[in-house]
Amino acid sequence: MTVYCATGNPANCASFSSPRPDFDVPEIACAVPAPEEAGDTFEVNAAEKAIAYGQHIEGYLFADDSGLEVDALGGEPGVRSARFAGEHATDEANNALLLYRLRGVENRTARLSASLPW
Repeated sequence: MTVYCATGNPANCASFSSPRPDFDVPEIACAVPAPEEAGDTFEVNAAEKAIAYGQHIEGYLFADDSGLEVDALGGEPGVRSARFAGEHATDEANNALLLYRLRGVENRTARLSASLPW
């Protein structure tokens, strides 16, 4: 059985790989246009991905949205985690901005939040 991982991010897809040989979880090809993640919540963004990617495949798919929520930053970067340092920011740029914003902050508690739209 094949269930597509609705993401253009291979690292996200790898985290959902299946240990079962009869269950395949490929990512959707990068040729599929990625939807804009403009929602205010992880759930809204995940639902938008599922709808957008679902128009390009036959069969089953799942989508998620996730991000880092840092207490000292009021929950930022949150749904903007991938774009924290700008629309086309790299992981390195996002991490650098995060560490810059947390300079001098003792309590750096944070969590990775995720949502699947079901």
